[in-house]
Amino acid sequence: MKVLFSGSDVEGEGEHKITEYIRIYKDSKDYVPDTKHCVYGLDADLIMLSLITHEPNVCVLREVNINITINITIDMTINITINITINIIII
Repeated sequence: MKVLFSGSDVEGEGEHKITEYIRIYKDSKDYVPDTKHCVYGLDADLIMLSLITHEPNVCVLREVNINITINITIDMTINITINITINIIII
């Protein structure tokens, strides 16, 4: 497994840096068609940019936060509030 990190000290938006790396890798002599790419991020752009690479094995991980608030009133005297936060990673 190879993990790449390109911080804020490197110019460009993250999703564009990722797809640029995949394009450069596809043109290199080290390219292996079975390579699997896993991209994590919250931007919706990642889905479209991953499709544009035309790589067959690209997985986009996205985190979705769901907040649920339930208010229950019993006999007009007791008010119960339940807050639930669910973090889901979509593959």
